Amino acid sequence: MYQTTETPPPAYLTMELEDGNTQRFELGPFNSLGRHPRNSIQIMDRLISKEHARVIFQNGTYYVQDLGSRNGTFVNEEPVSECALKPGDELRLGTVPLNFFLGPAVQPHMQTVTSSPVSIMMDEAMHSARIAQITHDVEVKDFLPETKIKDEKSLRKDYEKLRIAQILTRKIGQELNLDKLLHLVLEETFNLVRADRGVIFFLDDEGNPELRCVRFRDSRDESKEEISISRAILNSVIEDRSAVLTSDAKIDERFEGSQSVIMQGIRSAMVVPFISLTDGSIIGVMHLDTQSAIGMFTEKDLQILSVVAAQSTIAIENARLTQTIEKETVIRGHLQRFLSPAVMDRLTKDDLEIRMGGEIAEVTVMFTDIRGFTSLSEQYEPNQLIKELNTYFEKMVDVIFNYEGTLDKYIGDAIMAVWGTPQTHPHDPLRAVQAAVEMQTALYALNQRREAEGKPPFLTGIGVNTGIVTAGNMGSPKRLEFTVIGDNVNVASRLCGLAAGGEVIISQDTYDHVKDFFICHELPPAKVKGKAEMVKTYRVDGYADDLQDEDGFTLGNNQEP
Repeated sequence: MYQTTETPPPAYLTMELEDGNTQRFELGPFNSLGRHPRNSIQIMDRLISKEHARVIFQNGTYYVQDLGSRNGTFVNEEPVSECALKPGDELRLGTVPLNFFLGPAVQPHMQTVTSSPVSIMMDEAMHSARIAQITHDVEVKDFLPETKIKDEKSLRKDYEKLRIAQILTRKIGQELNLDKLLHLVLEETFNLVRADRGVIFFLDDEGNPELRCVRFRDSRDESKEEISISRAILNSVIEDRSAVLTSDAKIDERFEGSQSVIMQGIRSAMVVPFISLTDGSIIGVMHLDTQSAIGMFTEKDLQILSVVAAQSTIAIENARLTQTIEKETVIRGHLQRFLSPAVMDRLTKDDLEIRMGGEIAEVTVMFTDIRGFTSLSEQYEPNQLIKELNTYFEKMVDVIFNYEGTLDKYIGDAIMAVWGTPQTHPHDPLRAVQAAVEMQTALYALNQRREAEGKPPFLTGIGVNTGIVTAGNMGSPKRLEFTVIGDNVNVASRLCGLAAGGEVIISQDTYDHVKDFFICHELPPAKVKGKAEMVKTYRVDGYADDLQDEDGFTLGNNQEP
């Protein structure tokens, strides 16, 4: 135990901080220096030992004694185990330089620390942010009114930070690509603060952080260094919904035992949340750190970075909304190929929902097929054949959509269409058969033009059946299609096979729905593949005179096929 009866003369150590200010520590007869809080002078630097050195007064002289530190104690750049100190000597612990002075004089812009033990890091609360950092003059904590500014150098530094922050918020507000936006946020933030590494996480649906963007100040570090972010720090930000600023996370008691902090040697770190302005939820976190110096970040930096995070959140949500709109536009473009404009209009207005998964529904299914297409296709070059088919499909699909049917799929030269899902209408069978009749009418007009051009006609058979099916999104996770399956789908396909070119053949179930609207001729019962019993079928020969049912439904057209 050190003891002395001598009264030491006034003396102090000074340490220059990263922002240019100077920290002053008054000395007593016994002074311990190291990282541990029990030291009278606590210096948070990862190269300083927990109990690194001591400065004592005895026999009228101040002495520095190394306590077996790992990185040594130096006086005027010479390693020492014990050495008498003279005014003006430079004392270095590890990489941290201090200067020894005798006398009570206080240098300009110094802060006197008189409490014991003396700590360079203190916890404060500011604007709901939990802060642990080196103690600075009050001038470095807040942006003062113009009348109270005394230091032109600090004023210029503050102005430059605010200027860069303003440029950053303007740039990120113009970027709608989310990935580019996140890289831009980190790139511009590096111009704002002296961070070595930056990481942005988004939170998934369960609140777990997902890495979205990483940036190094030195691009050479990208290939050789793996960042391990402290979960303790992230949890602190996410759970408290507030920012964290720490001078040396390795010493910060809030992150005690965090192996990632210890292994990474983080000396200064700032972490801010992205808080949604829509619902107040945390959508992500931005982490900045440096391994080069203690006290690198200040409260002003945290204030500015919090503003940047708020502006970035707006930009992120705008970019996400843009992505959603673009995705929905693509989906709408795909749906427009299969759904009628009327159905698309209802989907857009949220009057109709395409449900995921399968469901049982009563629908009317139509199949069309060009007769003799194989031999007909031999008369065309492939490109010309596709062109002719596309012209045919366009005419047929226009009619299907006109009667609010859903184009299920193309099968070679065949078409499969459905009425009754995803939109249900009480007169779906009527619409389907009327569409079939109108398709033959449209094809008749198309064939007249084809024959005038010396081209062979397209003769199409159409089959229509009404019944219960399973409807839903089917396929693999990589590609889903909304379709219908079941025995009644197969019956419609078989009826199409029975129809000659120019004919519309319907089943008994469909006939029961439309018999008052169309002239139908009953055909001999047909043997349909997959059915044990003979199937009643009817050929639709035209419209009936009475075009309105008891509910007031009227067919929209009375042209003959």
